Amino acid sequence: MNCFFCPVLPGPTNLVTVDGAEARHAATSRRQKTGERVLLIDGRGRRAEATIVAVDRSAMELRIESVEQLARPRPALALATAVAKGDRQGTLLDMATQIGIARYIPLLCDHGVVKPDAHNVPRWQRICTQACKQSHNPYLPEIGSAVSPLEFASAMNDAGTPLYLAAPGGDPLPPQSGSERVAVCIGPEGGFSSREISDLIGAGARPLSLGPNILRIETAAIAAVSIFNVRRG
Repeated sequence: MNCFFCPVLPGPTNLVTVDGAEARHAATSRRQKTGERVLLIDGRGRRAEATIVAVDRSAMELRIESVEQLARPRPALALATAVAKGDRQGTLLDMATQIGIARYIPLLCDHGVVKPDAHNVPRWQRICTQACKQSHNPYLPEIGSAVSPLEFASAMNDAGTPLYLAAPGGDPLPPQSGSERVAVCIGPEGGFSSREISDLIGAGARPLSLGPNILRIETAAIAAVSIFNVRRG
């Protein structure tokens, strides 16, 4: 079944209307018809099966058949990275959302080429929403404000969240964690500066190896997220 985003999901037998871009996508790209069954997700863990009652480019009306609340995988993963150039940043967010992250935080790094700002956030949110629909992931990741590596590490330390730093020579696998949350940070392709590395380790970050090769930002991010996904089963 095709999957669509609906921020408010009522209980079974209720009707709900999806409009705007979601309705246009259903009517034109997916060519959905009355009577067909689809999935709906709300981005907060609820996923519903629904039957289309009526659909056109302006609105899609559906009858909810069943709703389930899915548990978020634990530990919830916060991913903080330098921002990749151009479309590569979209690839990073798309793939990380499909695999499963709870938060994404852009980092302001000494060697970073792309400087994130608030204008990026709406586009990044759209990319993450599309990735949730593609993967049927019911949890839409939160996108945080841009911070320095030290600010991010300090926030994780204050919250008691285990933090890992992608770096050569680190441990090949993080230990099994009983924590509810975990975080990993990825530097730019020029690497974190020596000052940033000192700040991160001083704030409790533990080095994590992603292998012997020098990876692009988005490749390193997906490798790290995949490692933690395996660790949490």
